[in-house]
Amino acid sequence: MAAYLESIKHVGPRGAATLVERFGAGDVLAAIDRDPERVLGAVPGIGPRRLPAAADSWRGQRELRELLLSAPSERGFVARIDRNATPPAGPTRSVGLHSAHGIAPPATA
Repeated sequence: MAAYLESIKHVGPRGAATLVERFGAGDVLAAIDRDPERVLGAVPGIGPRRLPAAADSWRGQRELRELLLSAPSERGFVARIDRNATPPAGPTRSVGLHSAHGIAPPATA
């Protein structure tokens, strides 16, 4: 989870650790979705000047986030966003976003 959070502009490793510590790995994404400006604004190093870019980065990654979270974990997609995750037991194949759209189940509202 921390590796994914680090991909948000201006969050970095320290900010990702702060977010996971404060909200927990299971709730951090929902917390940011509810109020990106408030949650990201509390990250060390994200002040008023950087906050708009961080919030825009979060919103811009929505499709990727939904794809990663909806993909079956046995295919290895979700495990790859966490640097501390145990690697899949067998060989995995790399999949680009274009191919992943054809593999992932359709998003439900």
